[in-house]
Amino acid sequence: MIWDLFKSRFKFYNVDVDVVKNLLDNEYIIINGKSGYIRFGIVLLGELALTNKRLLFLHNGLEIKSIFLKNISSVKCSINKFKLKNGLLVASDDNVYKYTVDYPEDWENLIQYIINISN
Repeated sequence: MIWDLFKSRFKFYNVDVDVVKNLLDNEYIIINGKSGYIRFGIVLLGELALTNKRLLFLHNGLEIKSIFLKNISSVKCSINKFKLKNGLLVASDDNVYKYTVDYPEDWENLIQYIINISN
């Protein structure tokens, strides 16, 4: 029962590969799920995908934001104005990006793990 709820929110490795049509050489999707990208107070709904090289946000199949893992300086969960822990803050060399995701702690841990093993 719990697994059914969990897997409906996440698509694991290679389940929906055409989410990202133009992957780099030797790049593959690790996990992707429903997400929102918050910019200037507006939430754009789409999918967040973690690959072995990048964190991507896609809206209607178009790549809106791409951050190379080597450029990510920190990842942490955040709480929204309704006190729900559904945010993910990703800091890179030039900016801080805000996303809404289900299971933000899992995203945070997985992104940090992939960054650590890539170095």
